[in-house]
Amino acid sequence: MKNIEMTVEGEAPLDIFVRWKPLKDQAQGWHPDLNDGIRQNIRPFLLAGDVDKRGAGLFRMVPLKLKDKDRGTEPTRPKSDYPWFWCEEEPGTDPIGGKDFVGNRWNNVYLTLATKREFVIHNY
Repeated sequence: MKNIEMTVEGEAPLDIFVRWKPLKDQAQGWHPDLNDGIRQNIRPFLLAGDVDKRGAGLFRMVPLKLKDKDRGTEPTRPKSDYPWFWCEEEPGTDPIGGKDFVGNRWNNVYLTLATKREFVIHNY
């Protein structure tokens, strides 16, 4: 039950992360954008821990396989809005980014609610 609560609150690592959206547009809590696609919106429920079948998370069956990394690279984006594109290694929680733009398409990025709120308060 705790995993469902964390998913609804949107706390890392059970938050919705959409790599092509800047920090200001990342969901705070369970507020999925249907235009982002199934993969981004159900990811927290797949990572919340297996209830029944291995790898299915909170689902009964595995609805889809998650890739570790998508092919290709992203165009240059500002580091303040997209710090995960500036990381050479998989960033994990609250990425800061490096000195140079890398453009890797990381999917295993997690943003804490505190980071999302701090960004919105300081920048808008």
